[in-house]
Amino acid sequence: MATILLACLVAVAGTPTATDRQVVLAVATEDAEQLRQLEAAVNEAAAAARAQVVATRVAKITIADALAAAPPDSQPPEQTTPLARLWIDATSGSLITLYLTDGARQRLYVRQIPLEDGTLDRVALESITFIVGSSLDALIAGREIGVSRDAFAQDVAAAPPPSPPVAIPAAPPPPEPRRAILSIGYELVRAAPVPLQHRVVIAYQWYGRRVRAGGAAFVAAPQTIAGDPAGAQLLTGGLIVSAGAHWLVARALHLTAGAGAGIEAVRVEPTVRSSSLRATPPFWSGGLSLRGFAGAERAFGRRWLAGLTIGVEAHPSPERYVIGSGQETEVAVEASRWRPFAGMFVGGRI
Repeated sequence: MATILLACLVAVAGTPTATDRQVVLAVATEDAEQLRQLEAAVNEAAAAARAQVVATRVAKITIADALAAAPPDSQPPEQTTPLARLWIDATSGSLITLYLTDGARQRLYVRQIPLEDGTLDRVALESITFIVGSSLDALIAGREIGVSRDAFAQDVAAAPPPSPPVAIPAAPPPPEPRRAILSIGYELVRAAPVPLQHRVVIAYQWYGRRVRAGGAAFVAAPQTIAGDPAGAQLLTGGLIVSAGAHWLVARALHLTAGAGAGIEAVRVEPTVRSSSLRATPPFWSGGLSLRGFAGAERAFGRRWLAGLTIGVEAHPSPERYVIGSGQETEVAVEASRWRPFAGMFVGGRI
């Protein structure tokens, strides 16, 4: 029994835990800010896999670095084999090349990510995070990545001189990260004839490299126009479409600006407090609106997004509600033409 217990303890002690997982990273770049962004992208993927990143900066990276076999004594006996080894070559200025191997360097996976206008933007960083994250998940699950290192080396050696840039072996690439956001938010609108309007907004936004577009539906909390001798209950809803641009200003922070148009429908239920007036029957009113907005958005991990927005709505033909009438009297209220607003939202990738 003691022998069995001792064998179990030895087996447990020799099994690396999630906190022992290590990703060895080498980055070739001359830009310190680019180095920071690349390390942050890899760290985000490694954190999701509960692994630690050991990063170094090098002057140059070639395919030979990834193809080199690890020496038998390269790892001290007390340390475990890294989960993965990753080389990122960002020296060309037009694309980022990733060379990723398993810890034992038995298999090699190569990906190239083009840079629009030579800029390491949000899309490129998210692609790196996605590629590294999906590869680490595969390694943890015991699945193979890329192709055999020996087969790749043979393909390189068989290429006739002078050799063109090494072609990436055919391997099913992981899907590109989606850039569609479904969100729920709150807007506070200053809109006469009531001081403030509180809206719940459900929105869908699609993000390209520089542009964003989408639509939203909103409903406002019921409002009361308290008046003497007449008032009304208002229930408002509407649809909005918008388009704009976004700019990366920090690792996960974007600024946005754009414009949109929408339709608004209001159900008006008049009330009167004077016997000399007759309440108008309940009715629906509607109109078109235009809006301009600006905001800031912050990404949290690979899925979640939160943001703040400010702007103004313009109503070319403000609504006018007749809520009561008498023999020689008519009570009416008119909505405001300009309506400043501020809002916040939280959303997730779909």
